[in-house]
Amino acid sequence: MRLDERVIVVTGGGSGIGAATVQRLRDEGAITVSLDLDSDRANASEPALGLACDVTDEVSVAAALDEVVARFGSVYGAVLNAGIALEVPLHETTLKQWNSVLSVNLTGAFLVAKHTIIRMSGPGALVFHASMSGLVATADEPAYCASKAGVIGLSRAIAVDYASRGIRSNAVCPGVVDTPMTREQFAPHPDFRTLVEGMHPLGRFARPTEIAAATAYLISDDASFVTGTELIVDGGYTAK
Repeated sequence: MRLDERVIVVTGGGSGIGAATVQRLRDEGAITVSLDLDSDRANASEPALGLACDVTDEVSVAAALDEVVARFGSVYGAVLNAGIALEVPLHETTLKQWNSVLSVNLTGAFLVAKHTIIRMSGPGALVFHASMSGLVATADEPAYCASKAGVIGLSRAIAVDYASRGIRSNAVCPGVVDTPMTREQFAPHPDFRTLVEGMHPLGRFARPTEIAAATAYLISDDASFVTGTELIVDGGYTAK
């Protein structure tokens, strides 16, 4: 299997895209470590190891990565998936809301990437879960758009800075994904869901497994000469 015995950390690994990623990487032979806010949630996706971790807290992140190395001896890479959304126009966005989104989506990605790289003993790979909203603006989501654009920039910077160590870094940019959170968000507005689905030329939302498949490719040796780029998985949304 193409990820045989590679230790890979997935943040936000307890549900949605994160859970699908844990399961796909496990099926590809990886030793998967799921990080989420509590251990029950982290273990919901049946990883090799599930740990409670607050990605916005450097002490928590460092402790989690130390536990990974203590348990498995090394770490090959990470999928920086943990994130939150906020649909509030700029003039109504409070500083607290802004900081919350940036803290989880961008600072959290930075901290886990940092502490993964510190503990890598050889070549490896990072995959950041960004968004099409980091490439094109989506309405009333200034904090989210800014955070995901920052994630793309962070991924590119890591690709350049750590290529000499054999560490690759790439981002996946999904369109809207059909997760439990998304279904709950659109449940009161089925007509609006149909409208938004139609904005994707393929006429539907992505499945979490499709994002996981793109991630598995990027973190595997099949993408051995791919670094510093974005894989857009948006059903054609940004091609319009």
